[in-house]
Amino acid sequence: MRGKVRSRGRAAVGGLAQLAMVTAIALLGCGTTHQAKEPAKPSGFLGDYSALLPGEGDEAQLVFIDSRADFASYESIIIESVTIWRSSSTANIPEQERTEVINALQAALYTELSKDFSIVQRAGPGVLRVRAAVTDATGANLAGPTSATALPESRLLSAAGDLASGNRSLVVSTGIEGEVTDSVTHQRLVAAVDRRVGSSTLRSSGDWDLLRKDFDFWAGRLRERLVALRSR
Repeated sequence: MRGKVRSRGRAAVGGLAQLAMVTAIALLGCGTTHQAKEPAKPSGFLGDYSALLPGEGDEAQLVFIDSRADFASYESIIIESVTIWRSSSTANIPEQERTEVINALQAALYTELSKDFSIVQRAGPGVLRVRAAVTDATGANLAGPTSATALPESRLLSAAGDLASGNRSLVVSTGIEGEVTDSVTHQRLVAAVDRRVGSSTLRSSGDWDLLRKDFDFWAGRLRERLVALRSR
């Protein structure tokens, strides 16, 4: 500022300007995400990527589906602890935020998959196993793989909400890899690699909202795909 405000009128205008700025920041913080245009870069989490092909339409960037599998025979799912995988784009997430990120994805998977499948802890006939990893969270990097903290279901479902409070590491890009296998034979039935980017670049809770939206999107899309495969 070059000088002092000398009238109530100018003070009121300044107050309105500040209010407008705050409102704009709040709106920008609640951005949306979309699939990244750059080709997917496998992180190593899935190990073998040879059978994954570029997705079509609204599919993940890389996709594999075993067309010979009898998906109709599966009624239950084991959800393994989510992992944040070692990568150049997941190296600096503070310890507390690591726990919140992986619990949020774990909660999203549980919430969506439990709508159509029984969530179980033991392998057996008719039981699928889901494993997933966060492979990209721009502004976050990990020194090594970190697994989800074991939580009661009631806490797990509320864990995603923890990401919405306070200023956290900037997140504008989120990547995930996951696979679904037969819990007994360990045969891979479904696998995917995907990355989404957000329109918000503000250092605010809105950035973490984008990450939560990505988790909800992926978990919902996995449920829809498994239901469709089971009913084909």
